[in-house]
Amino acid sequence: MTETKTSQDAPLERFLARQRCNRIQPYVHGKRVLDFGCGVKAWNAIAIQDSCLRVDGVDRSLQQSGMINAISLYQELSEIQETTYDVIMALAVFEHIKPLQLRGLLHSFHRLSHEQTMIIGTVPSRRSRRVLELLSYKLKLIDRTQIEDHKVYYDDLWMGEIVEGTGWQLSQYKSFQLGMNCFFELRKST
Repeated sequence: MTETKTSQDAPLERFLARQRCNRIQPYVHGKRVLDFGCGVKAWNAIAIQDSCLRVDGVDRSLQQSGMINAISLYQELSEIQETTYDVIMALAVFEHIKPLQLRGLLHSFHRLSHEQTMIIGTVPSRRSRRVLELLSYKLKLIDRTQIEDHKVYYDDLWMGEIVEGTGWQLSQYKSFQLGMNCFFELRKST
């Protein structure tokens, strides 16, 4: 995951986080959820907390592990012991991870999952790159470091290739926000 520190205070960031979070609400209701890449303010975890059975967060950019709004926050996956999740969510996270590192991460998620666990998330589409750069670099509506840290713009073919052999399979991939963002769902391979 990214080591880049970001403020998450640019004008559009909270709005975009809400849009992504609204997309996943039906998937997390009544579930044990891990918000991977929760960010230092854990906006998404807080937003879904009331509808979940449990929600925890992981993000390397946290200064230290701790609690926020009764949500356990960890700097590393390895800190989570003896817990399995129904849903692992990664909203606007995978684009910050290089492909080989993403494959390793997907393998790591097995320890925290059971047979029915799903990974859900969002990634920006390739067509969004110029728009994101404009919103960030010129208009300063998104923290510049967020966009500079993008490693890959995963499309459905690329995502399918990356997950192959990790014990996960791409079961859903669709665009939203006028094709600028994409939602994906990974399920355990059989």
